[in-house]
Amino acid sequence: MTEPRNIPWKRIAVEAAAIVASILLAFAIDAWWQDQQQRDEQRLILQSILDEFEDIRGNARTDLESTIEMRKSVLTLLQHMSRANNKSVENIDSLLADTTWINTPSSYSAPVLQSAVSGGYLSIISNPELRLELGTWSVRFSDIELIVTRDSNMVFERLLPFYGQQGSLLQIISSVTCKPGAPEFCTSVLIEIPEDERMNHENLFANRKFQGVLAERMMTLSDTIDFGLAGLDEQLGVTIDKLWAELDK
Repeated sequence: MTEPRNIPWKRIAVEAAAIVASILLAFAIDAWWQDQQQRDEQRLILQSILDEFEDIRGNARTDLESTIEMRKSVLTLLQHMSRANNKSVENIDSLLADTTWINTPSSYSAPVLQSAVSGGYLSIISNPELRLELGTWSVRFSDIELIVTRDSNMVFERLLPFYGQQGSLLQIISSVTCKPGAPEFCTSVLIEIPEDERMNHENLFANRKFQGVLAERMMTLSDTIDFGLAGLDEQLGVTIDKLWAELDK
């Protein structure tokens, strides 16, 4: 007759508990790891967007000052057409040169933010209000880029061809070296044009097309200021502060 065996229930229970504990621990480690990865991804996205916003903010400050100065030069030229002012030819060339400068549309393309939006990466950001705000900025930057592009296209398609056909474009662009209101943006050495080869651009003011071209540039510059750059510095500053606050959590 076979003797009954003693089943080590205690040992089995301990081993089973150990197995369950190891499984739960593995799940906990995996969950922690996934959470840590998500936090790292969120931090990377936030930092990249922050860096981009600070770059755009710097561009916006410079471009706003420059655009205001360009518009002043255009206004001075328009006033000169009424003979209200008596500027020298040399000064007029400098004013004309101011009208040839442009801002760079790609300064507002925000490729990091736009990629995050189109790729769905904003969903990684845990703050819903910040996600919504960044999505709004995506649209805003596209609008600003379009406005700046219209202004630059006006210069390339209308203003420069007019100067080239009706005046001396080389003489005009050689009269100044720095972008209006932005002394950090300068070209190389001025091109010296012999005095007997210089054109008197006073003659442009008798051309009615010139008034139309200047008026058009005045409008595109005003749109750039009013609908693009005005207040952008302060608005970006608010979002930048929120990005920093989210990174500091």
